[in-house]
Amino acid sequence: MRPKVAWVWAPYPYSKNHWLKDKKDSLQYTIEELAKECDTLVLTPIKKDPQKIGWMHLYVTPNEALTALRKFNPDVINLNLFNNNFNRKVAMEFKRAFITIYDHGGNLVCPFSDHIDIFFTAQKYRRSLVIKRNKVPPERVVLNPYGADPEKFYPDDNIKKTYTGIMVGDFRSHKQQHLIIENWSKVKGKLLLIGRTHPPLGQPPYVQKCRKLISRFDLSNRVKIQDFVAHDELPRIINSAEIGIHVGQGESASRSVTEMMACGLPMVVLKKYRSNVEWVKDGGLKVEPNTIGTAVNYLKNNPAKYRKLKEAALRTIKPYTYDRMLATFNEVIKGARAR
Repeated sequence: MRPKVAWVWAPYPYSKNHWLKDKKDSLQYTIEELAKECDTLVLTPIKKDPQKIGWMHLYVTPNEALTALRKFNPDVINLNLFNNNFNRKVAMEFKRAFITIYDHGGNLVCPFSDHIDIFFTAQKYRRSLVIKRNKVPPERVVLNPYGADPEKFYPDDNIKKTYTGIMVGDFRSHKQQHLIIENWSKVKGKLLLIGRTHPPLGQPPYVQKCRKLISRFDLSNRVKIQDFVAHDELPRIINSAEIGIHVGQGESASRSVTEMMACGLPMVVLKKYRSNVEWVKDGGLKVEPNTIGTAVNYLKNNPAKYRKLKEAALRTIKPYTYDRMLATFNEVIKGARAR
């Protein structure tokens, strides 16, 4: 008998056009592949403008999501975000189901940890904190980092290097793109800041702050903000840059870091944020906020060091693929089915 598996990513406001044009990222790939073996329901509870997306992704109100889950009666429920009231309701109501939850950054304490069978996390150091702060046994916390698609993200030497640096990430205050802008006056090359690979752009006040900084430092000819890039177009754009940058805080991991490294970009990350430091390892420089520009210049002016970090980035990220992420989910779900 096919198990029933429900995925509740709450909240995750993708656009209809994004899903219909490009449905494949690491989590979406995992869901689609597992759906070949399982009856699958995917829900995104949002409070406004619910809509149906594609063949399995439903934008619904929280009450509609609960109704759908009750009708579906899943054997396994996969949740996202620890500190989410809707997820708490689901975990407490569906006690028969085997429930997993993904550490997606931010709060490390899950207020309903007693109702969770398996925690997934992307970082070793965050795994240890999840164990400690939620007082759960180690065997209930599974390490499962995001992956990059090696068929899409790889070094392409045929693409002209237009940009010195690139960062991909929603424009929200915790992503801290303003730190890069403030340091870019030290760098002669161009910088590309990609807002999202799915709309909307982010927090309008923070985007406005970044645009004002570009004007203030007279960088309009060297720093470009691109509101939206479809995920299928991202490999080409990443390959048009020389150096990847990520300065976000409070994340369990950044998929964009894995994708930039898979394209062979040496990384510049902030040393105080252990998530990206753990990802990057020897594939980049770990710096203080006020030395971002200095680090970029160092890589530009030292070809041997640049090549060494590029090789290390490719070597480090090679094991982190969609299929590896899928295999870990599959192992846990099959274990749940055997209970």
